[in-house]
Amino acid sequence: TGEARVGATLTCAPPPWLRAPDRITYAFDSYRFGSGRRTRQDGPAASYVVRAADAGRLVSCTATGATVGGYEAARPSEGLRITA
Repeated sequence: TGEARVGATLTCAPPPWLRAPDRITYAFDSYRFGSGRRTRQDGPAASYVVRAADAGRLVSCTATGATVGGYEAARPSEGLRITA
């Protein structure tokens, strides 16, 4: 969630889990057709401040829940097209 513009803060909400994970990490990716995908941030922070380099790209997030038995990544969010 958040405004799709440079300088705005985007927040990633995790999906409902069948079993609550011990920890959740969030990966924010920036994608442009022909240029590929770049991971901009990966870690425990559920928010990301949009950079100038993201202008014209789609930014999405993926929440990954982990327990002692393993981990499961949720489907990536629908990307937001970033404006300058």
